[in-house]
Amino acid sequence: MKKFIIKSVRKYRIHLLAWSAFITYEVLLIGLRYGVFGHPLTYAAHYGIIIAYFYAVSDKALPWSLASKRLIIIRLPLAMVVLFCAYVLLNYAVDTILVANGIVKHLKKVVLDRNFILDDLYRSLYFTGFATAYYFLKTYFNEKKHTSFLEEQRLLGLIKEEKMAKTLAKAQNDFLRAQINPHFLFNTLNYVYNNINRNPEQARDAVITLSDIMRFAIDSGEDELIALGEEMHQVRQLRDLHQARMDFRDFIDIYIDEDAVDVRFVPLVLLSLMENIFKHGHLSVAEHPALLAVYMDENKLHIHSDNLVDTSGKKDGTHNGIKNIHSRLIAAYGDAVDFSYGLNPEGHYIVSIVIPLHHIHTYIRETDLQKPEQTEMSS
Repeated sequence: MKKFIIKSVRKYRIHLLAWSAFITYEVLLIGLRYGVFGHPLTYAAHYGIIIAYFYAVSDKALPWSLASKRLIIIRLPLAMVVLFCAYVLLNYAVDTILVANGIVKHLKKVVLDRNFILDDLYRSLYFTGFATAYYFLKTYFNEKKHTSFLEEQRLLGLIKEEKMAKTLAKAQNDFLRAQINPHFLFNTLNYVYNNINRNPEQARDAVITLSDIMRFAIDSGEDELIALGEEMHQVRQLRDLHQARMDFRDFIDIYIDEDAVDVRFVPLVLLSLMENIFKHGHLSVAEHPALLAVYMDENKLHIHSDNLVDTSGKKDGTHNGIKNIHSRLIAAYGDAVDFSYGLNPEGHYIVSIVIPLHHIHTYIRETDLQKPEQTEMSS
């Protein structure tokens, strides 16, 4: 019981303070004005009725009346009349008891007449005004609190969606890493097998290069970001390995701006673009060399691939690899990614990726901040 009282006092302390201040003010003002103070039981009984009336108006009558716009014109007058009648009858009953017990001595008998009702009408209207103001103030703060709660839930939902998008992007990275073209792997191993006797040194170099590429693809999964320079090194090795097993020379130019070498970026984008060049490009025409370039311009990172399309008809793709790259970049860097691809009039397939450096650096910071969380969860 004691705990309940303490809890209630804490919960309604503002109400208790407000009523205490108001009652003290009114008792002192009237007592000093007329030079007489009433019995404590008189104050307790009448202010108890006033407080009950106040909360009946603010917490019951007004919410019930305003709940239906169509019936408000009936409900509101009805509720106020009922409460006023209850208020008058309670005051009459209390005054009668107080007079009968000699607590109120200046009256010999309480009469429920016109003057009694008018006095109570004035007091009821007085506190009805306060109760109405309190109701609308409380409603305003409750709606504001509810709006803040909904906004908080919306933001939490956005954060959850963002985390899910990043989780999906990581899953896509893992999937891509696990499938760095199996056909390319098998073809390279077949090349090694066929050349192990004829040119063992070249076959050995191919195995070392292939293992280096596969190790990079696997290890890149341990970090969501990888330096572009590191991945471009693997792209060059992939090109050299592809060239080694071909009977003709491939014309492929690879370029990375020095300013872009150390930029940490979503992994396997460059390797995927190079594989797309291998898969769909016509690479034996010296006048139309393929190109994979990474450079900086106007505070933006540019990734550009260009290759003459192989029109032999044996490699009709659905652009799923390119679309997968696009979705991964959107998941990481948002709508700031400018991504375009398609054929130009000269028969070249162009992929252009432009991302503001600001968004790249923001994603780097967010990824670094998430590392401690992921470490704690894994442990």
